[in-house]
Amino acid sequence: MLTTLKVYLSDIEQFNQRTVPGPNGCINWKGSIQSNGYGRFIRIVNQRKKEYRAHRFAWLIAYGEVPDDMFVCHRCDNPICVNIEHLFLGTAKDNATDRDNKKRNRQVHSEAHYISKLNHVAVTVIKYLHSKGKTPPELARAYKVSRATIHQVLNGESWKHIPQSLR
Repeated sequence: MLTTLKVYLSDIEQFNQRTVPGPNGCINWKGSIQSNGYGRFIRIVNQRKKEYRAHRFAWLIAYGEVPDDMFVCHRCDNPICVNIEHLFLGTAKDNATDRDNKKRNRQVHSEAHYISKLNHVAVTVIKYLHSKGKTPPELARAYKVSRATIHQVLNGESWKHIPQSLR
């Protein structure tokens, strides 16, 4: 459902005060940044705070509301860019295809992941020790990880590329 929303000059002025020219023609958001890396713009509508991703608000200023089933995507791959010339509307499939074509969907697994407490050798030993009777709570204590982590290893939900221990 598409709702009509008025954008006031004061909103545009506040928005523009939080932008700065960047490289490659980007106009970067210098206001609040969400944990996912996108800019965040907050405005007051009818005495209530309304939060927007900054690039979506830029689209709203230029073209009006974004249909509910559409994404505002970045040609420049810069999540803080609000340059309307770098933005385009697309479906979820368009957004995923754009991400994949730009090779931004690389997920890091195993010991390469920055918070991993285990490595290939440890997982192999955990599987072996479990096959010899060690319980998941014992293994969790020994490797200083949660029981859930041990269960994920043993059930093949994580570290899938390491074969089960020979019994």
